[in-house]
Amino acid sequence: MKNKHLSDFDRLGKRARVGLEEAILLFLIAIEILDFFRIIPPFLEFIEKTLAFIAFSYLFYKVSLSRIIFGHKWKVVDALLVLAYAFLSAKSIFGFFLSASVEQSILSPFYSLIISNIDFLEKVFFKSGVFILLFLAFILVDRKIGKPSSLHIIHEERPAKSVLQKVFRFFTIYLFFIGFFILVFSFAIEWLATTVDAPVLVLVLIMVLYIIIKHKRRMGAESFLRRVSDSAEEFYEKVILLFQSKDRIAIAIIGVLVLHLLVEIGHFLIPYTTGLAVPWYFAQLGPGHEPLLVPLAKDFLASSSSLQQFFVLLVYVLNVVAALFLFVAPAYLWYFLYKDKPVRPGHLTWMFFGVVSVFFVAPVFTMRRLSSKLLIGTDIITHQVPFLENVFFAVFIGFLVGLIFFLLYRRFPGRTAKAGFILAIVYFAFYLMYFFIDLWHYYVNAIVVLLQNSQFIIGIHLFLFFVLIILFYVGGYVLLVYEVYAKEKI
Repeated sequence: MKNKHLSDFDRLGKRARVGLEEAILLFLIAIEILDFFRIIPPFLEFIEKTLAFIAFSYLFYKVSLSRIIFGHKWKVVDALLVLAYAFLSAKSIFGFFLSASVEQSILSPFYSLIISNIDFLEKVFFKSGVFILLFLAFILVDRKIGKPSSLHIIHEERPAKSVLQKVFRFFTIYLFFIGFFILVFSFAIEWLATTVDAPVLVLVLIMVLYIIIKHKRRMGAESFLRRVSDSAEEFYEKVILLFQSKDRIAIAIIGVLVLHLLVEIGHFLIPYTTGLAVPWYFAQLGPGHEPLLVPLAKDFLASSSSLQQFFVLLVYVLNVVAALFLFVAPAYLWYFLYKDKPVRPGHLTWMFFGVVSVFFVAPVFTMRRLSSKLLIGTDIITHQVPFLENVFFAVFIGFLVGLIFFLLYRRFPGRTAKAGFILAIVYFAFYLMYFFIDLWHYYVNAIVVLLQNSQFIIGIHLFLFFVLIILFYVGGYVLLVYEVYAKEKI
């Protein structure tokens, strides 16, 4: 009887824990949805960003960076690496505080305290992160390198015996630490955990609901909540783990690179089409970032007839579809590289050429380098249709080009698809060019100022960051072209 009561008590305890987990997951999903629709109170937004930062930090701890780099799992090393990376990310975190401080809330005194000491805090956290990485690189010099691992890929599995070998091993480990921070961790924290976390979760929510409805799958509440909350993290975890495999590290680098364009969908396309912009993010971008409804309304007023207004609306819709095609195409290629399968052309390949023709002839989006002093990257602005009187001509060109490529696709599907992907990859090159120019201006100016003010530790590390970033963007793009075309994946 006593054992039976204990068993009942255990079951009740388990149900209570499951219920608590479901409540927490539901709360997290709810505040992400509130954030997406821009109706989240400032205090809840602070909680949401904090939890997102903690979640991604835990993700990196769970995948074990020590196992990826060294081939062995050392929990203490993983914890210290995540702590060091968090310290090095202080500038990005404080950037959110700086932007959020514009809106008055219960957190305003806290934001003011941070901002008034932001220069001092950034330097302290940065130097603390550097010290931890240097300490870890020093104590791990003599550790055995296992496989699979990143260091094993460059044949660093042999023990370092001489002083020269140990010095080389030390700097190799340290560069790997910095490389993972720049290419993987900072990307996740600055973008996935801060600016596009809400759009990503909402898209995952829609996809899960679509799968349930289409395939008539039955899914419990707990399973559904976990599937929604864990999908993005599980995907990023799989990408991170590719870095320890010699045969897959190129795919990992390309994956992080093409994620840039996917993230821009959350940064720009979703806010522009829905009007649900992130206030603290768009406030830093300056003018030219209006929802599409604003220039569309102006073009409607300037139109001379209802027929012209219809074609204006059609031009805007085709621009959005074309932007989605161009932003998703590199990721579509990467998916087949990840699966190690030949790229299959989609049935709508012919449509790609039609909508992209309108995108170039009558654009409502323009790509340029960011003019913000706080953000780095490629900017995409909205504007009215140039030469409004020619919207009929623009739509006609799109229709004609689409028809031509429809006929070509029926006869030469492979070649037509290859031409489409070449166009998308060239557009990706222009995107990366603007990104690179903005990075160049930021890093060169920052390094010069820091060295002039005797901030040698930070200045030298920014130089290392800059070199690694150049290698990443140039090397990643070359790898993408090589994997797709040189290996004849299309």
